[in-house]
Amino acid sequence: GNGITIAIENGKLDLGTYQNVLLLEMDGPKQRELRCKVLAG
Repeated sequence: GNGITIAIENGKLDLGTYQNVLLLEMDGPKQRELRCKVLAG
C-alpha cells in the first residue's frame, strides 16, 4: 500500500505553505482502511 509520514506541531499537521494531503479515488468505490500511528517525539 501507500504511506505518508507527516509531523504534527502544536496539534496541527506541519505542512509547508503550498502542501496539502489529498485522497483521490481512481479505482471506483471500494472499502478502504485508514491507519494512524502517533509517535511521541
